[in-house]
Amino acid sequence: MGSIPDLPMNIMSEIISRLPVRSLLRFKLVCKTWYALITDSHFISKHLHDYNSYKHQIIFKSLTTSILTDCISLYNDETSGGLVGLHTPFLVSEYNLVGSCHGLICLFPSYGSGFPISLWNPATREFRILPNHRQAIRDGIRHRNILGFGFDPASGDYKVVAILREIPFSVDCTVRVLVWRMSRDCWDEVDSAFLNQKLGSVTRYRISAYMPVIMEGILYWVAHYFSSPTERFIVVVYFDLRDEKFGQISIPHLDESVCFTRLVEFKGCLALCAQTCDFRPDKGHKQFDIWVKDKHDASWTKHFSIVPSPTLVIPIGCYRNSLVVQETAGDHPKLLLHDPDAREQWKELPIPDVSCGCRYEVFSYVESLVPLRLRATKKWST
Repeated sequence: MGSIPDLPMNIMSEIISRLPVRSLLRFKLVCKTWYALITDSHFISKHLHDYNSYKHQIIFKSLTTSILTDCISLYNDETSGGLVGLHTPFLVSEYNLVGSCHGLICLFPSYGSGFPISLWNPATREFRILPNHRQAIRDGIRHRNILGFGFDPASGDYKVVAILREIPFSVDCTVRVLVWRMSRDCWDEVDSAFLNQKLGSVTRYRISAYMPVIMEGILYWVAHYFSSPTERFIVVVYFDLRDEKFGQISIPHLDESVCFTRLVEFKGCLALCAQTCDFRPDKGHKQFDIWVKDKHDASWTKHFSIVPSPTLVIPIGCYRNSLVVQETAGDHPKLLLHDPDAREQWKELPIPDVSCGCRYEVFSYVESLVPLRLRATKKWST
């Protein structure tokens, strides 16, 4: 029987592309041939697809603790431990998560901490600090940052989008938009005319600061659109990473009692979670409707509703084919999975440290070998 190194390279690639990153990092040290294979961009893309085709993971970010190493945890239901803490390579606090794409996590510091935007691959333990985006404009104005991170499938590049809104906020404030590209490692200002449309002196669009959804190279945010100085309605604003242009998607007509909206990716589709509230003393009733957008046109369908009773649940993300929801009432809050199409519609996540008052953000995560610096002659694919 031949030894493993004697196998044809294409067979070797098929075998090891289904192994975890931790093993592949060790295999790089075996010989030059294995090193060349594992660091090749085509193999990295293949591993990204093959290994994660059956491996599903999510990352939890606690919003009620300031120490990063204590508040980011990885979960997948194929391991006995359930929840694994992720230890970052830097000793800072007050970081927010911008998003995750192809195993890379984009981090942004809370206001006033003075730290820059960064990228981090937890699997390879690589970390990269981005140039200071504020130095790209230098207008002497304080801004609030609304960020997005994703992969441009047309150019094979990773990009960070920074939407800068003046502080203090006013109805006539000007918005500026910057894009960082991994291949160039610099910030460039792009056309922001779409977001600066005016109705008299009122800026029409106001984008939510919630983490955007990234799907097929497009970032999506919930936004308010002002049809008059005193009237507004909810829309979805998107930024296409391929042509770096903004656009708008209309959403279904929502009841006037809707008080909270959030976008998630649900079963491969863009979905809108809309919470209706009845604040009358004898009611106190809240319901979430989950609307799913058709992949081929602009239509939306109400897929299901969550009527929490007696406790309140809030959708915070998705895992596999289920919605991740968090109880926010009662003495022992829980994190739950909800799939209305499954025989067992509700399943509790085995996370023991959910304390009363603690809130989480959730996003999908995949292990990858994707480096934090692209080779100039290589183009990535998915």
